[in-house]
Amino acid sequence: MCPMDREYFLYTPDKIDETKTYWLLVGVHFYKGQGRTALGLHNWVENGECIVVGPTFPSNGYQVLLHGSDRQLIGVFDELKKEYRLHSRMFLFGFSGGAQFVHRFTLKHPELVAGCSAHSGGSWSLGKEFGTAAADQVPFVFSCGQGDVGLAGEGVPYGRLEYCHKFEDRLSDQGFYYKAGYWEDQGHGFSAGVWNLTHELWRFVSTGLHDYERKTLDQAFEEVDALIKSRKRKEAAAILDGIEARYGPESKQIVDDGQNPDGWRINHSVAKAAHGRAWPSISERLTEARRLARGLPPRRPGK
Repeated sequence: MCPMDREYFLYTPDKIDETKTYWLLVGVHFYKGQGRTALGLHNWVENGECIVVGPTFPSNGYQVLLHGSDRQLIGVFDELKKEYRLHSRMFLFGFSGGAQFVHRFTLKHPELVAGCSAHSGGSWSLGKEFGTAAADQVPFVFSCGQGDVGLAGEGVPYGRLEYCHKFEDRLSDQGFYYKAGYWEDQGHGFSAGVWNLTHELWRFVSTGLHDYERKTLDQAFEEVDALIKSRKRKEAAAILDGIEARYGPESKQIVDDGQNPDGWRINHSVAKAAHGRAWPSISERLTEARRLARGLPPRRPGK
C-alpha cells in the first residue's frame, strides 16, 4: 500500500544491483481498472534497467487528478526511492483514462517526469495547464486511432481523434518535444503503433539518442573500423572528431528547433539535455576508437 493506503503493484528485476540506479516506469490503468501488470509494462523489468509500478487509482476522477491521484503517485515514488536507487524522474505510460492521467500529471509535475507516453485519451488538456514551468522540457509521444472518433462521455466537447489533434496543435504552438501517431483502421484499442511509440520514447529517455541517431553512430564507427584496418588513420580520426563535435559537451551542432528524420517535433534545449545523457557511452566508444586509430592495441576489459 502507498502512503495514502491505496494499492499498487510492483515489479522488479529478479536480482537488484544495489550499486545501480534504476528507472521507474509507471503504467496507468483504464477507467475503472486497477494496477495489475502496469498496463502491460510489467515484463519490461526483464531488461534489468527498470522497476515498474502499476498504481490503482480511485475509479472516477483520477483522469483529471481528482481525489489526490497525483499525490498518490508521488507518494509511491517517494516510498520506492527509500528502498531502491532510482532516477529522479519517472517514465509514464497510459491509455484511455490512463492517458488522461499521465499527460495531466506531466503538465502539473514536469520536474518528476522523464517522458510521457499517452494514447487514445478521452480528453486532453488544452488550456492553462500549459503555463506550468518546464513542462515543455519533457518529451511526449501520443496517438489515437483514426476510427476512434466517439465521445468519451457526456459533456465532452470533442471525439477522441479530434481531441488528440487539438492537443498536438497545443504542443506544437508551445514548442514541446513530441511525436504523434494516428493509426489507420484503428478504433479505441491498443495497436502495435502504441507499443512502438512507447518503446521509442523509452529508448530516447534512457539512452539520450533517437533510433536514427544510434543507427548513424553505428554506421560511423563501422566506417572508422574499416578505415583503421586500411591504415587510413587520419580519415578515421576526422570522423571521430565529427562525432565529438556533434555530441560532445562543447557541441555547437545541436539541431535547431524543427522536425528530425524520425518524425519528432524537437526543440534545442531537450535535444541538448538528451545528448548530455548520451555522451558518456559515446565518449567510451570514441576513446577506444582513437586508441586503435593511433595504432595501439585494444584496451583490455576492466582497464
